[in-house]
This record gives sequence, C-alpha cells and structure tokens, in this order.
Amino acid sequence: LMIRRWSNTEQVAAVFHFGEAMKTVSIPLPKGRWEMIFDSAAERWLGPGRRGAGRQSADGHVRLSLTPWSFVLYVARMEQVD
Repeated sequence: LMIRRWSNTEQVAAVFHFGEAMKTVSIPLPKGRWEMIFDSAAERWLGPGRRGAGRQSADGHVRLSLTPWSFVLYVARMEQVD
C-alpha cells in the first residue's frame, strides 16, 4: 500500500508492507531525490534493523526492500524534484 501527498513545497510517500516475509517492490514516484525520514523496522523502534536505502533517486519508479509488517516514509522537497 502506498500513499502519496504533496503541497507547493514538498511531497511525501508512505509505503506499507503487511506481509510476513521480506518483499522488494517497485513503486511509482515522480522524478527527483527522495529521502527516507522514517523506517518502522529501524532498531530504534525495536525492529530488526533498517533494510532500505536512506536516499533514492527516482526516475518515475524506485525499488524498495521492505521488512515484514513495516512502513517507510520518504520526502522530496520541491527544489529536489525535477
């Protein structure tokens, strides 16, 4: 499940994985640089540890590796989006 929201200054994308096994997915994101600002799988939140890249360069799609029962939140500020 992916939810994307945007304003005049930034965009956010939240990607949720409700499966019981690791999953690699391709999700549609506008061209630009996207930075992960939250990963529920991080050890800080008692998860198994971060799996995804902290920054992604999108060309219309990005590939993400998602930990079971987790979600990640990415942000792109308008000066970063082409």
